[in-house]
Amino acid sequence: MAAKFDVQVLKKNLFWILLGVAALFELILLVILPLSDPGAEKRKDYEETLKTTKGLTSGWKNEKFLPAWDVRKTSTRKRRIPPGPRHGTLRAVIRPTRFITALPA
Repeated sequence: MAAKFDVQVLKKNLFWILLGVAALFELILLVILPLSDPGAEKRKDYEETLKTTKGLTSGWKNEKFLPAWDVRKTSTRKRRIPPGPRHGTLRAVIRPTRFITALPA
């Protein structure tokens, strides 16, 4: 018995056939891609470089650094201007206008 393909049945089930083909294609890709790692060499170089740079930056805050840092932090806090009563009026003065009619001379 030779199996005859009915065109109407094929058209009716075309979505499911293509869905099965796409699922099979994705399954093949999920198996092949982890086995072939194209960036393995670059990743290895990156990890080695990262290990060497972490050793350089591990102890950058030492005893000589911290006192100067504290002095700088306190002087910066002293220079800060606390928000005063002018803070609210400044926003009222600088207000965007909708249309610019003339430029100042």
